[in-house]
Amino acid sequence: MPNYKSDQTISSYICSKCGASGCKLWRQYNTLASAVELLCVDDALVDQGEAREVLENGRHALYLGITDQIGILVPAVPTEDDSTFWGYTSVPHGATAWWRRLPLRVETSTLSHKTEPK
Repeated sequence: MPNYKSDQTISSYICSKCGASGCKLWRQYNTLASAVELLCVDDALVDQGEAREVLENGRHALYLGITDQIGILVPAVPTEDDSTFWGYTSVPHGATAWWRRLPLRVETSTLSHKTEPK
């Protein structure tokens, strides 16, 4: 169960590609929780064919403004009971603040791919 007042993540909050945990993750929009694939920033960018700089707060500039979406992926914010993820437009303020406090990336020495901050 996530504690939105803490900066910790739950044990199942792991990038499905490289195993990164303890950082911001993105997910597919409008997908059942059982079918969601969680992706770290670098794997999300590759998955969506994007090459852009994402800021530490998880946002980046698009031609229409600033967003925290990467392609069609949205921030993965688990519900309090960890049974699913909040809908993109339904995330409570405390849960949004929790996700924004998470680091963008984790130490690369433990990941299956090594990335350098952009």
